[in-house]
Amino acid sequence: MNEPTAAASSSPLVTIVTPMFNTGAEVIETIDSIRKSTYGNVEHIIVDDASTDDSVAVVRAHLEETGHVARLEIHADNQGIARTRQHMIELARGKYIVGVADDLVRSDRIEKDVALLESLGDRAAGVFSIAQTFLHGTGEVLGEKGRWEGEVDADGCIPREVLAARLLESNFIAAMTCTLRRKVVVDVGYDTTFFIEDYPMWVRLLKAGYVFGYRDAISMDYRITQKSVRSRFNSLVVRDAVRSKALLLGSGLVPDEVVKRKTWRYFWSQITNFLPADRNMALRTVRSMGTPPGYGWLMAGRYVMERVGVWSRLQKRGSSETTATRIRKTIK
Repeated sequence: MNEPTAAASSSPLVTIVTPMFNTGAEVIETIDSIRKSTYGNVEHIIVDDASTDDSVAVVRAHLEETGHVARLEIHADNQGIARTRQHMIELARGKYIVGVADDLVRSDRIEKDVALLESLGDRAAGVFSIAQTFLHGTGEVLGEKGRWEGEVDADGCIPREVLAARLLESNFIAAMTCTLRRKVVVDVGYDTTFFIEDYPMWVRLLKAGYVFGYRDAISMDYRITQKSVRSRFNSLVVRDAVRSKALLLGSGLVPDEVVKRKTWRYFWSQITNFLPADRNMALRTVRSMGTPPGYGWLMAGRYVMERVGVWSRLQKRGSSETTATRIRKTIK
């Protein structure tokens, strides 16, 4: 990465944080992409979460070979995703934080994100954009993640209620595309009881009154591998998705009845993906939302009917009967 120019040094400092666990070969590609950034005022922090292979040696050798300036921290014991993320935030000094694990940063991404965030001011927690997914090993482009096709204000922000309703459906935001305001993240704080750290954070930032900006551009190349968190820890991921959705209860951003219904529905849709302990925690979460007795089973039945197509037929039939009734009343 080039040394900051006079103009760059007057720009806000951006901290790039890179968690690493047995991904040294991939992280050196991440480093090379960061070195091509058009934004000069950057600090790079790499935290190894007790890798069991030669990742630390590989990355250290690459830093020496390229001259890339980065702080390499090494955990003696594995801390997990959320605690490692918290540690990196504690180390960060930048006004803004970018989290990049083993993915590739587009050269103009940080420059454009900072420009938008500076224009939005303190009301914006961060900005996200689009990641292009590619297959590790072959480089084959697979698709995109994080594209927003809903409402955006003239200044580039998504209304809080609109984004909350979309997040209740799924965590569609590609976390590696987010540039976050560090002070906001520190003030709101990470909940390290979650295995996943991004989904609950988006919800908590919205509940705290902050908005998100959106850039309709590809800013990252997102690596798809068998090492991904989703593939290795799917039960924990879906458990925490249930918990994240439930956080919207009482927020005023989405009607509580909608939060309850959709959270219960998601729980049943993932029932075969839970390990017993994770299923029990998720079940305690949905039960704690204050639904009446039998509500969960009602949602289970509705989910099954939706899956087999019965629910849509019943709705269509009900709509037709209502229309027919209105016509008969008009004739009389």
